[in-house]
Amino acid sequence: MKKQKTQLIVVLVILLICVGGYFGLRHYNSVIEAQEAEAEYTILTVAEDDITQVVSSNENGELNITKVDGTWTFTDDDTQNVDQDAVSTMLSNVLEVTSDQAISDVTDMSIYGLDEPVVTITLVTTDGSHTLKFGDFNETNSLYYMQFDDETTVYTVSSSIYTAFSKTNEDLVAEEEEEADASDSASSDASTEVASEASTDVSSDSSSDASVESDSADSASVESSDSATESSDESESDEATEDAATDSSSEE
Repeated sequence: MKKQKTQLIVVLVILLICVGGYFGLRHYNSVIEAQEAEAEYTILTVAEDDITQVVSSNENGELNITKVDGTWTFTDDDTQNVDQDAVSTMLSNVLEVTSDQAISDVTDMSIYGLDEPVVTITLVTTDGSHTLKFGDFNETNSLYYMQFDDETTVYTVSSSIYTAFSKTNEDLVAEEEEEADASDSASSDASTEVASEASTDVSSDSSSDASVESDSADSASVESSDSATESSDESESDEATEDAATDSSSEE
């Protein structure tokens, strides 16, 4: 009887441990989820219509566009049109910039490659301007280190922003401009080819005429030679006739 009571107590203790572990695990998971939810930082939120100028300095060159009367134009070049859809796609990456990791109170930005940024983006809005600087690439989580404005906090952000703004003005030229340039180039090539063919034909005709003239000269030379030969033969015949007449007269 005593043995049964002992076994019952052991079972109850194990059951209590299991129940306690279950609720403890649930509480732990809820705490972790709450921490992860709080770990997402919203760095920048801006409406596309509020952005009036974009400047991007990157390894490929520089991008500089300004919105004029609702249309994006190249700040320093009004002779080419900007691909409006391409700009909209590019800006979609910075309308809401978030991060799941923030490193506060950074005193040495060179640790994260932010002393010499690979990409520097300046967004001028109706409320002011913001600068996003991109440093080293973290291969472990495939994210870039980024500094926002002049904060001492370093964030890790998606590489899509870096990729979207690693462009130059040439990458945003409207497609019809490129097609027109290609058409002009093709027309120029065609004109050059026609001119070359015409030159070749003229040269060929000149050579043909020269050949004909040469043949004519040869023919004239042959005729002159034949005429001279005939004249020589006639002269010899006349001399023979005269000699025969002289001989006949002597005999008489």
